[in-house]
Amino acid sequence: MSLTFDTAPFSEDASLLGVPELAVDLDGAVAGGQIVARLCEVAPDGSSLLLSWGVQQLDGADRARVRLNTIGHRVRAGHRLRLAVATSYWPIVWPATGIAAPRLITGTSHLVLPVWRAPGIPVSFEEPECAEQAAFSVLRKGGLSTIDGGTGRRTDHGRVRHANGMEVETVFIDDLTIDEGFPTVRCVRQFELARGDWQTRMEVSGEMTGDRDGFDVNVGLIASMGDVRCADRTWTFRIPRSRA
Repeated sequence: MSLTFDTAPFSEDASLLGVPELAVDLDGAVAGGQIVARLCEVAPDGSSLLLSWGVQQLDGADRARVRLNTIGHRVRAGHRLRLAVATSYWPIVWPATGIAAPRLITGTSHLVLPVWRAPGIPVSFEEPECAEQAAFSVLRKGGLSTIDGGTGRRTDHGRVRHANGMEVETVFIDDLTIDEGFPTVRCVRQFELARGDWQTRMEVSGEMTGDRDGFDVNVGLIASMGDVRCADRTWTFRIPRSRA
């Protein structure tokens, strides 16, 4: 769902080291919109590897610059580079709701790549050293499951008992939806820590929704020891959307 531009296959290896930057000329840019750029390496078999990406909020000007993340990568001979340009990157970036997408002018837009031309320096490393894995036993196996509707997933890490007798159980739930262009993110984190008769449980839940003017956030925390609830708190606040 992006506008893509591919180079010709590289005739020899090329090293990229630094910050790629995309300069785009736009027609119909609106303040508050987004430009997202992704740089990928495409192998001869068509597989694509994400190398770097960046996002820039538009201020309504007809030119925008998108600084991508710092990159250190060698592009192999026979591979291509692909630039993908879009106006959203959900769910990595919260979308700009209700803003029309501008047109990209290809005649003057350009991508600047940090090509490293200095000779390489041979480097060798010794074999890595690792500590022995701590002993533990699995009391209940976990697993992954998709949330109804396919909007998220439930990650059950199971329950384990460590060598010191501590039992740990964790469950993560993430649900991401978009209704009529307005997204909602719901996250739940459940933790249980126990040793013998000592039993504790914590559950943190959060939800964020957004409209054209801002973001509404609701966070809850419940902490219990055995059957006694020690803490039950909620935080609710609104974040105005910046158009600058």
